[in-house]
Amino acid sequence: MNPKRVPKTGPRGGTTTISKTGMMRKAVNLHHEDWERLRKRAFEERRPASELVREALRRYFESEEGSGKRS
Repeated sequence: MNPKRVPKTGPRGGTTTISKTGMMRKAVNLHHEDWERLRKRAFEERRPASELVREALRRYFESEEGSGKRS
């Protein structure tokens, strides 16, 4: 992420918390079954659940760009 493009304020005008590595915090609501599968996979692979979610999002956006879809 380009540090020059990181917003300093959130959508409601409050300050945005950004870590030293440039990570932004966002809450995501999941169905119970999805959460259980994510938790199990994170445990089996010994990786943080957040890392698995970021990886899945990257793959989704890459496939979306490859297919020519735009939101």
